[in-house]
Amino acid sequence: MSLLYGTLVMSFVSFLNRILGFIYQILIVRLLGAEGIGYYNMAYPVFVFLLVVATLGIPLALSQTIAQEGSKNRAESKTLLFFSIIFLLFFSIAVLGVFFFILPFFRNLLFPSEYSFYAFLWLVPSIPVIAASSALRGYFIGLLRWNVPALAQNIEQIVRITVSLALTSAFIKISLKEALCGPSLGVLAGEAVGLLVGLLFLDKKFTFPLRFPVVYLKKIFSLAIPVTLTRIMATLLSALDALLIPKVLVLSGLSFREATATYGLFSGVAMTLLLTPAVITNTLSTTLVPSIAEALGQDNFSLIRKRSFYAFKLSLMAGFPVTALLLLYATPLTSFLFKYPEAGKLLTILALSGPFLYWYQTVTGIFQGLSKPQIPFYIMLVASLVKILVLYFLTIHLGIIGTCLAFGLYHLLLFMLSFFALKLELRFLTGDKTILKVILAFIGSFLLGYEFAKIFSPTIPFNLVLGIFFVGFSYLGLLLLLGGVTSYELNRLFRLFKR
Repeated sequence: MSLLYGTLVMSFVSFLNRILGFIYQILIVRLLGAEGIGYYNMAYPVFVFLLVVATLGIPLALSQTIAQEGSKNRAESKTLLFFSIIFLLFFSIAVLGVFFFILPFFRNLLFPSEYSFYAFLWLVPSIPVIAASSALRGYFIGLLRWNVPALAQNIEQIVRITVSLALTSAFIKISLKEALCGPSLGVLAGEAVGLLVGLLFLDKKFTFPLRFPVVYLKKIFSLAIPVTLTRIMATLLSALDALLIPKVLVLSGLSFREATATYGLFSGVAMTLLLTPAVITNTLSTTLVPSIAEALGQDNFSLIRKRSFYAFKLSLMAGFPVTALLLLYATPLTSFLFKYPEAGKLLTILALSGPFLYWYQTVTGIFQGLSKPQIPFYIMLVASLVKILVLYFLTIHLGIIGTCLAFGLYHLLLFMLSFFALKLELRFLTGDKTILKVILAFIGSFLLGYEFAKIFSPTIPFNLVLGIFFVGFSYLGLLLLLGGVTSYELNRLFRLFKR
């Protein structure tokens, strides 16, 4: 299967999950309120940090190793999966044991509110389950069997949403603190069902191996450790944001509850909408790893450059129309979907830097496929140090608007540094003039949408929906008219849908 096919399959599934996720996010924000979402989003980065440490980047390294070597020997692939799952289960439990042993020393720092700590405790049981299911997902992705993780993700999302909303609705009648267990237990239920689905698709001839695959496991760990460092850095920075932003907002003059609610608007509403194109870019990042690794295993650098450019183009094609919509309809969207129109101003500022963020997510997958995950790590480290300094200064003086500006600068730095790093690594990127045509299609659809909004006020829900469709179809029409999508790409797309 090609990069395009894998991306289409996973993107379609991600699109369905994103729709379900949006509905869930809207309902959960309305149930918990901005303050409740703020508490939950303070706990979630700590949970993700533990998850990253517990999985050690092994699932991604497993998919990369199987893509390079497993196609030659399916028995080795199964052996790698077995030992990876066993290791991850034991290691994740050990990580949790160490964490809770040292937790009393810095609990007040990590969890300034009892509410956020309560939400975190309900998230913890999910970690060993996610560790095992992510290894299974990496196994199927390495074999390019995209349909299995796709189905598992869909079922997982449905279960998670159903359980979360049911529990939150029931416990919110008691108190906000009790209701915070709803989203946390929903994660556990969804991941457990997703793991079971993956196990059902394993080869029925799967047997427990007796031989220890030393060579391959060494390769997995050599690839996994740099990936883990990058992800640890990302989650540490996310956790730092969750701790720092509310504290600095308090210094700017808000009370703690006001700061928590404001952070909830930023992280639970504005950032949720900004990350909409992650449907494509996160999928690209995942599918690029085995795709680039396969080309690297063949020493086909021409194919690596071609696939890298194509991924860059796909990320822009997915990100630009969403950016246009967010710039045009930020306040109506946050008002209509979440009942928080005040988040619209935050979203508008963040949307300006959206395309830069989407590109960085894609290029991370390219470097991981090239077995050089340390490069995104250094890029993120440099950009994050600048962001922290700017965030502290601007938030004190400008409040949450300053936070948004700091994040915009951060996304721009990620783009600039990763672009130059990739050019140095690949010497040059195989490309064409279609990128300019994609940019022109974005500008044209934005201007048409701006004029449309003047005539049909987006404050009316029907006009808002109409405007979204108008901008979307305008973008697609201009993309085809200008030749942003080539006839070769269209032919490949049609062939894929005939399968």
